[in-house]
Amino acid sequence: MSFRNLMVTISMAVIVGIAVFNLDLEIRMKSAHAQATEESGWSPTQAAPKLDVYYPGTEALKPKVFISHLHVDHYGDLASFWLGGTTMNRLTPLRMWGPSGHTPEYGKAYAMQKMQEMYTWDIATRAGVIDFRGGQLEINEFPYETDNEVIFNENDVVIRSFPAIHALDGAVSFILEWNGFKIV
Repeated sequence: MSFRNLMVTISMAVIVGIAVFNLDLEIRMKSAHAQATEESGWSPTQAAPKLDVYYPGTEALKPKVFISHLHVDHYGDLASFWLGGTTMNRLTPLRMWGPSGHTPEYGKAYAMQKMQEMYTWDIATRAGVIDFRGGQLEINEFPYETDNEVIFNENDVVIRSFPAIHALDGAVSFILEWNGFKIV
């Protein structure tokens, strides 16, 4: 597996069993098409070869993404992670958590609705070509203003949020607890 064409900036990734908890992420990589063409002389008119691009948290790891706020450096490459996972055989919805805003249009749910609308063409090109179950988004928006709020509690992993002072209202920080460990 090659990592030479991939740069991932994840503020924190915690793996517990087969679950990956990505706390804010940015992924930059060469497109699969550019990489395949460069390495094998592949043309879009030919069958695609097996590619060696790895999207962290996809496939069996059942990714969960927690976005602390909507600055581009905290979720700017979420679309690549979301849609790219479908081409790498992620067959489960991408589960995401993020805070509300002081008004609905400043919250995570609104941003994700607009992201899905923005990629209408991209999604349509995949229809009938790949299994798109992994293209579904499960969006869990929680109130940004609550302190020490449990926003996730599964398989002995607990994630809490608390308000962060950062630009506008709506930014949060996370606490991940598991097996006696606590990461803030």
